Amino acid sequence: MALALSMAFKTNSTLTTLDLQNNSIEDNGAQALAVALKINSSLSTLDLWQNSIADYGALALSEALKTNSTLINLDLWANSIGDNEALALAEALKAKFHSDNFGLAEELDRINRSSGVI
Repeated sequence: MALALSMAFKTNSTLTTLDLQNNSIEDNGAQALAVALKINSSLSTLDLWQNSIADYGALALSEALKTNSTLINLDLWANSIGDNEALALAEALKAKFHSDNFGLAEELDRINRSSGVI
């Protein structure tokens, strides 16, 4: 499903919100969506809450966020993203946005507490 959607919104210029909560997107789907995000110029909100996205999917999304200029809300809550990958996402977002818009604030707090950074 994510692959078909990613193909559709590569060329779509009107879709601004895409809610894919709880759809078992997983890493392969997140990677396909990341490819589309590099091209898409209209999507501002992408909800990937509880989709079994892990490290590879998170890294692909972090790379896409470096070039995408329209996405301002990305929900990655309740996925299986590791600490290093969460930090890669945070770095990709740092220059553009506040991390609270990306459902990462609590995860970043947890990482900072566990590493001794407050």
